Amino acid sequence: MTTPLFGEAKSPLNNIQRVDFCVSDTVHSETFSSNVNIDHLELLYHYEHETCKTVMRDQSHIDVFRHTMLNHAFARPFLMQAILACSALHLSLKRPDKAKFYRNAAATLQSSALEGFQSVFPHAIDSSNVLDVVLFQHVIALQVFCDTFTTDHEDFNSFLEQLVGCIRLLRGFNEVLSTWWKDLEQTEIGMMMQTSHWHTVETPHPNLGECARLQNLIDAADLSATSIEICQESLSKLQYYFNAENGLGETSMNSTNMLFSWLISVSVDFTVLLEQRRPEALVVLAYYAVVLHRRRGSWAVDEAGEKLLKHIKNHLGKPWEEWLAWPSSVVSPTGSAAVTPA
Repeated sequence: MTTPLFGEAKSPLNNIQRVDFCVSDTVHSETFSSNVNIDHLELLYHYEHETCKTVMRDQSHIDVFRHTMLNHAFARPFLMQAILACSALHLSLKRPDKAKFYRNAAATLQSSALEGFQSVFPHAIDSSNVLDVVLFQHVIALQVFCDTFTTDHEDFNSFLEQLVGCIRLLRGFNEVLSTWWKDLEQTEIGMMMQTSHWHTVETPHPNLGECARLQNLIDAADLSATSIEICQESLSKLQYYFNAENGLGETSMNSTNMLFSWLISVSVDFTVLLEQRRPEALVVLAYYAVVLHRRRGSWAVDEAGEKLLKHIKNHLGKPWEEWLAWPSSVVSPTGSAAVTPA
């Protein structure tokens, strides 16, 4: 009888609420082992040659991201464990016959990565290590997001709880990015950051009015002024990212590049409305399902848009069908992701 390589560990990402990101110097062993772990090598090879290609929208960015990620992973064991976990999750979806094996691998490696990040590196973030933090956050965020939509949930509440945890994690990612933006611009990923900023912020894009009808419905609804303000703010941000999405080429739709931009930017107040299961906030979230549906060619997204909309429609029921008419017409087997509200 043999012991499974990765065991049956349960990932802490299912219940993650907040990760305190802090690192210090890695201590390497001075001894060298001749043991070779073929499973880990397979995961590393797959990440380098397959998974890495799915997170950026053009080849030059893919090359920079791959080179940067692997260079830092060899110096930071927690980052190496995180990318191996991400690769294992990817393989669990590509190889259904070995899905259980790879998901167990992903869970075990995720656990080790988080434990290593939090306990082995106790120092505060500074300009010398912030890139390691951002790279780690990026990989973990992708895993948490994918795990949210590929886990079988007992009910809507368990699904939403995990999704809100993902949003909180992404908000922490944004706090690090915004705080250390100038320092990160001087690193290997600076060019990618500047390109993304230029496309999203500096370049004008046509407004196709995806959120216009919902904005009108919310304005006319019998809701508190506070709720209206919070939802309108989130909708304005969502329309802003719809506009940026509309400026991307078709090849970008198979990547996760810019996918989390809206989730990263939503306010704490809007997240609270989601936690309270407020229908108006859930309808706003349903419109984000269209963004996910557009990216369904990505392995990390796949049917996430359909699943999100289905969860919300089942929870809200018939009284909110009119509010959900547009995303329902788009996020369907025959719906076109380019359709805009009438």
